[in-house]
Order: sequence, then structure tokens, then C-alpha cells
Amino acid sequence: MSVGRFGCALVLLLSPQLAGAAPPGEPVLQHGGYVHLAPGLVGFVPVADAELTTWGVGLDAGWHFERNRRFTGQLGALVDHQVLLGDAREYQLMAGAQLRLGATVSRRPHVFVYGMAAGGPVVSVFGYAPWVGAGATFGPGVQFVFARHFTVGFEPGFAIGGEAWFQVRLRAFIGARF
Repeated sequence: MSVGRFGCALVLLLSPQLAGAAPPGEPVLQHGGYVHLAPGLVGFVPVADAELTTWGVGLDAGWHFERNRRFTGQLGALVDHQVLLGDAREYQLMAGAQLRLGATVSRRPHVFVYGMAAGGPVVSVFGYAPWVGAGATFGPGVQFVFARHFTVGFEPGFAIGGEAWFQVRLRAFIGARF
């Protein structure tokens, strides 16, 4: 493919007026950074005698992108800290990469529905014995965007890894896009 043909293809791909993908004046590709704070992170092991319920906080940040007003994604990093509720002293810290892929299903209000996957190293401390391994979190999610920059989201999901090996998680967060 010659340089001229490549340039024409690139113009057709990125130009909303020529590609017909978006109304005039509205960009086909939108992108920017984001940061989320999760003050409400609850997890529990779905086994009757496990008695492992956790409360935690999380922080994630990364890059948000939209393509053709429908396909939307976020690629970033996260840190989640959980504490076991009850008599035992257990702390768990997970840090790693995170990917959200989905669609913008409504523009007013702006609603982003997606599937989420995250993974990375996990450090659990139960009493005084540390455990280090790998962990992953996955599940669906939804984000509502207000005033073009502020987000509120909810992610029910599952986590594997750490001392509790399998955990059902509920994560609520607030954030900003910039």
C-alpha cells in the first residue's frame, strides 16, 4: 500500500463527516485519563462455614477510549486493599492491570456497560504468616458519567487468589475523567 493510499484510508477512518460514523462536529475517537476511588469494596466467600467477609478500599487509574460512539474501553492499573472482618487479623493487597471493554448504551445520561478483568500479584497476611501469589478479578460493570467528567460505578464480580481463593465481590466507586 502506497503512502497516499494509506493517508486516504487514515482520513476516511478518522473523519466523522466522511465515514458517516458520527454527526458533524462530534469526534469519532474520544480518549483521556480516568481515576476511580472505591470506598465500598465488600467481599465474601460463598461457603457456609468459611466466615470470610472482607471490607476494603481501592484505587484505579488509566486511559479511557471510545470508538464510533459505541465501543468503549478502559485500560489501567488498580490497587485494592481488603481487611477480614471478625476476630482474625487478615489483610490482603492486590495490585495489577485492569481492562474494561463494553459499549456506551446511552448518551443522556452517559451510561457505559462493560465486562471487567484485572489481575496481578496478591499479598495476604493472616496473623503473622504472609502469603504471596497471583490473583484475578472479573465480572460485569456499569458507569454513569455526570457533567462530562464525574463517574459513579458499580461492579459485581468474582475474585480468585489470595487466602480466600474464591470470593464474590461487590465494588462501588466514584471517579473523574479528564
